Amino acid sequence: MNRLLNPAIFIGALSILCQPLIANNLDTPIFAPSFSTPTEEATTVKKRLLAKAGVIDLRYDGLVQHYIESYTVRARPRAGRILTRAQQYFPIIEKYLTEQGLPNELKYMAVIESALNPTALSDAGAVGLWQLMPATARHYGLQVNDKIDERKDVHKATQAALKYLVHLKEKLGSWTLAIAAYNCGGGKVLKAMRYSYSDDFWELRMFLPKQTQYYIHKIAAAVYVMNYHNLHDLSPKDADYFLQFTKVTKVYKELNLSNISRALDIPIEVIERLNPSYTKQYVPYNKEGNFLILPKVKMSRFITYYNLMIARDPADYI
Repeated sequence: MNRLLNPAIFIGALSILCQPLIANNLDTPIFAPSFSTPTEEATTVKKRLLAKAGVIDLRYDGLVQHYIESYTVRARPRAGRILTRAQQYFPIIEKYLTEQGLPNELKYMAVIESALNPTALSDAGAVGLWQLMPATARHYGLQVNDKIDERKDVHKATQAALKYLVHLKEKLGSWTLAIAAYNCGGGKVLKAMRYSYSDDFWELRMFLPKQTQYYIHKIAAAVYVMNYHNLHDLSPKDADYFLQFTKVTKVYKELNLSNISRALDIPIEVIERLNPSYTKQYVPYNKEGNFLILPKVKMSRFITYYNLMIARDPADYI
């Protein structure tokens, strides 16, 4: 799309310049702070970041530096928790990205959406690792009801989120715009494209909602910190053994989590933490199958228990 001289560009730019310079919090400042590192260090950080950019059109500026410092200076405990969760959830996300031939960089979106917390809940009602709204989740095949909320199922939610992202990419033409649209909706991005006469995120961003204007900056900071955290003396903690080494299977019959806990001799809290989508402490019947995640060392024991005590038809065996 060619850029044309458009008065709306100047109007949009003027509206941003006229906003009061009041920061609402560290996560969403409304102005870009100045660099707090020497020029040489900023140049080094920029080179490291751009080396990991991939399909996302990342830029390095004072706002990105601000977000990086939020992780590496002001909110180090939170960054440590995210790094710890990444040990458990990044391999799952990477599996589906690889299977579908999608860019590996998309996994960093989950850092911004939920801090890699599968039970995260937003004020707007978005839930899970990928912060899916109920209507979007149902549109992409997830169950959301009083018994089960598959937005908290890391496997199913990841598959649904990637389908949505692929749809946005096909609609908008680039991964950078698809990622922006994931945050604010495809309609708002299309409108910004019309107003700006551009399909370049950095040229049309002034016409997007304020939160989305900074979304790619936040992605950039996540890309940097998740790849270079060791240079800032940040490291993940070793997760609980039962949580760190897991396997997933598909089950079809109704299952009570308390019974699984007793049969496998593991705390029910571990099973609930690994399977937060089951809101009533049981796995409902599903002819298509539900995912059940368990500690790897307990999976063979569970399969024996399920096939002997639960499955009544060879078609239901796992």
